[in-house]
Amino acid sequence: MRCRQCSEVFALPSSEKNRLVLLADEPREFRDLVQRTLDALGCRVETSDDGEAAFRFAVANRPALIILNVYLKKMLGVAVCEAVKGSPDLRGTRIALVGTVFKSDRFIRAPGNLYGADDYFENVIGEDDLRQRLARLLDHPEAAARPGTLPGGAHGIVPPLLAESLDPDEEIRRLARIMISDLKIYYPEGFRRALLQRTFAETFQEELHQARDLITKRFPRQPQALQILAGALKEGLGRERDSVVQAADR
Repeated sequence: MRCRQCSEVFALPSSEKNRLVLLADEPREFRDLVQRTLDALGCRVETSDDGEAAFRFAVANRPALIILNVYLKKMLGVAVCEAVKGSPDLRGTRIALVGTVFKSDRFIRAPGNLYGADDYFENVIGEDDLRQRLARLLDHPEAAARPGTLPGGAHGIVPPLLAESLDPDEEIRRLARIMISDLKIYYPEGFRRALLQRTFAETFQEELHQARDLITKRFPRQPQALQILAGALKEGLGRERDSVVQAADR
């Protein structure tokens, strides 16, 4: 028995676990492309657009590879990634993240900052490159035709509690932490200057707009969503500013 949407969690027979891939992304043309590519590589593919269902499926079935959209319903893709990488039972499962917090042409994380993931790619990736990257992640014979180094995941990341990840308020706070982290990584000088001059809202106006838009779409039933986001950003930025000020005084 197979369930394409992972709407129910069940254990597949052990013989079905070889090259089993979980493709967790919203229904769209890119997901169809990835699925066709995996089918061509001889994989058995399960799909889902629900982060909670994806994590539970991974625990029950231990797929060889999980391809995760950064944003999924109920549980962020990055939270699923951290939880899988923090589970001793899923050490053999590799993860590729798809998408970034903000625009793909401005925010691209290095492999060492992928929340524990083994690889990362955007949905604008070419078909040949996509096939090679997936082949390497799966240790597929095709990968030998164009050798490359599989990016290593980050280490020492503390996996979040599943109960916490399913809390909408905590998901919003997590987004705030990710946003601050990415801005700090990709705009170090502008981020530092905005903290010291207290001009964060003006400096990163577009990013704040994107975050607010994302929050209202993902949590339409949470009337306090934007207030929670604002509070989490204020708290996180306050800690960052204190750190910058302390470093400047040394």
